Amino acid sequence: MPYQKHNRYVSDEQFADGTTIDGSRMDNAMQDVQEIVNSVPKGDIKNRYTQTQFVMGWSPAKTYSANATDTSLPWMQAMNDAAQLATITGGVVAEPDPYQNPQRAKGYAALGIDPTRQEIGAPAPVESRNGAQYIWMTPIHFGKSVIIQSLKVFFCLDTNAGALYPYNNTYLFTTPPEGGVAGPTSDVSIQIILDRPQAYGSEDRRLNQVVANKVGFVVAHAEINQTTGAPGADMFPDPYPGGNLDGKFFDITVNEPLPKGSRVRVCIVIPDYEATATASTWTAQPWMRQYYSATLTVLEELER
Repeated sequence: MPYQKHNRYVSDEQFADGTTIDGSRMDNAMQDVQEIVNSVPKGDIKNRYTQTQFVMGWSPAKTYSANATDTSLPWMQAMNDAAQLATITGGVVAEPDPYQNPQRAKGYAALGIDPTRQEIGAPAPVESRNGAQYIWMTPIHFGKSVIIQSLKVFFCLDTNAGALYPYNNTYLFTTPPEGGVAGPTSDVSIQIILDRPQAYGSEDRRLNQVVANKVGFVVAHAEINQTTGAPGADMFPDPYPGGNLDGKFFDITVNEPLPKGSRVRVCIVIPDYEATATASTWTAQPWMRQYYSATLTVLEELER
């Protein structure tokens, strides 16, 4: 039998055989009923939610030739170290003695890249440099409790070849890392991580909760478009004909309630095999090999 609330939930006045019934008690009972009807407790109302979608994206762009190097921002190395600091600041800022958070995220390991070794550019022998990983992290703060429903990520690519079409990653190893095989890579991580600095009183990333993590999957198998047919004439605008819709699509179903005061971080992690024995189609600037779009779907409770 399903649970039913006791009569005293509505009123403390109870009427039964063998008890007196007078005007005062009747008036008190009616007053209790009036109060609960005029202000129905939250627990008596069915939860209703509205869907909210947070859309984010980034399209890489080359800087002018007068600049010495292209910046990787908003992509940052997964480890805080001297090489990363020099890349962002041009080497004009002194490195701090300790880092509060040596690691920016959790659970993003990729074969052939060891984050415990020194990053690229560190003054060490070549054999101790074992690549790097770059993270694009988008934080979103929720003052009240919400439900994270899903995250959808797109890596968009060009289908035509040539200098005008820079987004042409095929996600393949030509020289695989130790323990790997030539062919499709499995080196992307897509994460939703959660921290609550107000509740914990700390920005320590070791306290982060990993709400969702898609890792170790074959990137090349997540095709957006399965057709190889020629695109229609309307897909060739002048002066930049884009060709067929192409790229990779990653869908993460979450359905996870979050407590109030949560800060959600949407993280996309890609590899950089530069200065390692590994060779792949990610090349030396992996963030330039595709453009990115993501949609985070959240359910927020309707309130009176």
